[in-house]
Amino acid sequence: MVKALLYESELLKQFHVCLRSSSEFSIGMALITISGLEAISEALDDCLGNGGCGRILVGIDMPTDPDAIQKLCDWRDKFKTQLQLRVFESTGSSIFHPKLSIFRTSKGRWSAIVGSANLTLGGLNENYEASLFIDDRPAVRGLLDFFNENFKGGHARKIDLSWLQKYRAVFRWRQKVNRASRRAREKARRLRAKPPQSKPIPPRIRGYTFAFTGKIADWPREARLYPLVRKLGGDIAERASSMGSAHCLVHGNILGGRKSTLKLDAAVAGDIPVVTDEDFFRIAKREQRKSSK
Repeated sequence: MVKALLYESELLKQFHVCLRSSSEFSIGMALITISGLEAISEALDDCLGNGGCGRILVGIDMPTDPDAIQKLCDWRDKFKTQLQLRVFESTGSSIFHPKLSIFRTSKGRWSAIVGSANLTLGGLNENYEASLFIDDRPAVRGLLDFFNENFKGGHARKIDLSWLQKYRAVFRWRQKVNRASRRAREKARRLRAKPPQSKPIPPRIRGYTFAFTGKIADWPREARLYPLVRKLGGDIAERASSMGSAHCLVHGNILGGRKSTLKLDAAVAGDIPVVTDEDFFRIAKREQRKSSK
């Protein structure tokens, strides 16, 4: 079986299920954060507390937090004979970039989760990520061979106190560099490219009809979104079949799967502008300021 893990908390829930039912696990991650470890800590404790064992291979080409590595070391010290921990030290221009978790139950069933998500809270539950759950034995065997070669190979090194202290010093310097990189990224994100549709985005709410697809965090449609649009003088196209009357489709930051695709297909067919929830709220705030004057 192959199952896509794409929406909201699907990946985190599957990770918990696999980890709790495992007698053995192998995790290779390019990036690990404290928040990511906290998100799986109960499941990891349950697995190891029930006698399970595991191996974790940590990458540092991406900025893995030394506090996260320290937390892993604490787990290793607590479960001395059950948890093995190593860091992957790349050489040359290659970087360690996998996001791979392999599980084996006490009954010998193998499964794996592989995809774009790192072991971070964003990767597990917040970002736009695409992962697969696989329980096809030959495919999982191939992934396990890949993990074993990296975990047992010459790039995998022991994590001890001396190395971690040196890494902390390098990480502090790296954070300063990363702040400049984040500023550049935010500047790039603020650039406003033209939408693919030829019709203009509504300049205001009043007199225009809006459709919504996906979800917007903390903004349930019936309770908050629709009343806001109507209060500002706009109208709602609720279904894909009514998209013909919409002047704009707002695509929420929480993906909605097939139902969202139906409205997106209708919008593309009708040359209806598709905007983000941020675009919509920018229009709404402008309208609210005008109405308050």
